[in-house]
Parts: sequence; structure tokens; C-alpha cells
Amino acid sequence: MTERKYRKSGVLNARYKLSQLRKLKTPERAEHKMIGNYSLFCSNISGMKHLILKPSVSGHQKFILISFSILFFVLGGITTLWLLLFAFGLIPDGQLNFTDFLMVALFLGSFFLLAVAISKEGLAFDGEELSHAYFLFNKKLKSKPILTNGFSDISILRFNMSQKLAMGAAPNPDQSVDFAEYRICLLSENHGKRKLIFTCKHQDQARSVVEELSEQFGFKYANYNPPRSGKRRR
Repeated sequence: MTERKYRKSGVLNARYKLSQLRKLKTPERAEHKMIGNYSLFCSNISGMKHLILKPSVSGHQKFILISFSILFFVLGGITTLWLLLFAFGLIPDGQLNFTDFLMVALFLGSFFLLAVAISKEGLAFDGEELSHAYFLFNKKLKSKPILTNGFSDISILRFNMSQKLAMGAAPNPDQSVDFAEYRICLLSENHGKRKLIFTCKHQDQARSVVEELSEQFGFKYANYNPPRSGKRRR
């Protein structure tokens, strides 16, 4: 297949780039990063593969976090600078109080808020272990294991969602926007049990993740078809 066949809106489809990533047989594969229209894939040299898929917060939440980060940095930075000058004896007269230490805490907190605002969310797998992970500058910060025992199939479920717009984004405060959400779920053999492992906003991204998980863990893609009669078997 040609590269042109995988183009979508002028950007290479993530699935095509994933196929190119798999062709790398040298150690360079471990350091290779795939940046597509929807996702970024990378692996580290220790053998743990990372799928960095989306920002960990929404655009509205990011705006709020960055705004408070700047505010805390300015307010706390002034006090922190004064305390440093006082500590080195450059300000002979001065008295410390609780407010000064509170401002220093705000200054340090500004970096935490900024880190949360620019962090990413995705999946990580090390051997047979699958985890939901958060990343900062492509480095894993923390992860939570996802138990896959008892699940043999994987599927993508589409949900039509609605979300109210942020205050000031629309003249009508009750106005909302509709969008599709693609949920990647693990399924038991008879589909009586399912587990949500990740949510994507784009179908192509969800398909690419399913392909990677199927190759890594041996899941079989199937359309969700739960039991219709009787009590679901666990």
C-alpha cells in the first residue's frame, strides 16, 4: 500500500505510522517517537512500551490550571525572592510571618499546576502487564495496573456525548456541544463482562490502540454482543 492511501486531511493516518514503527528492527525502535494527527507512540530502551495518547486534562481545565499557575508564580515569586535576599543578609531588617511561607508554598505549587496542565495520558505495558499511565515530557509519572485476567476479546464502543460549554464561551450559558466518544473495552469470552481501559475522541486513534493491544496481549477484536436472556454469567 502506498503512503497516499493512508493520508487523511493532509496528515498521515496513525495506523500507517504505527506500521512504519513496527518495521524498525534496530535499537532505534526503542527511541522512535511516532507523532500522528491523533496520537504519539514511543518506547523506552528498558523494554516498556508507552502509548501517549492525549492530554490528561481538557482544554478548559488546562486554561484554568495555567492561569492559576501564572498567578501563583507571580505572587509567590516576589515573596520567595524577598526571602532569599533576607536569608543572604541583603535585607538587614525584616520579619518572617505565616503569610510569607504561604506565598512560598504558592510559588512551588505553581510548578505543580503547570505540570498537571501539560501532562499526557495513555497506556504502558511491560511484558504481560498493562497499565493506565500519566506522562510528563514523555516520561512516565505514575501508573495504575489494569487487570486483564478473564478477558479474551477487545472492542470499541461508540457513545454520543454532550458537554456544556465553558462560561463565557457562548452567549447561552446552557448551550452544549455534542461529540462522539470511543471507549476501548476488554470483554469476557461470552461478553457478559466488560472493562473500560481507555477513552478516545477519534475512531482512528481507538483502532490504532486496539491493534497495538491485540498484537501485544493476543486480544481478539469482536463486536460487543452481550447475553440477551437470563442472568449474565461472570
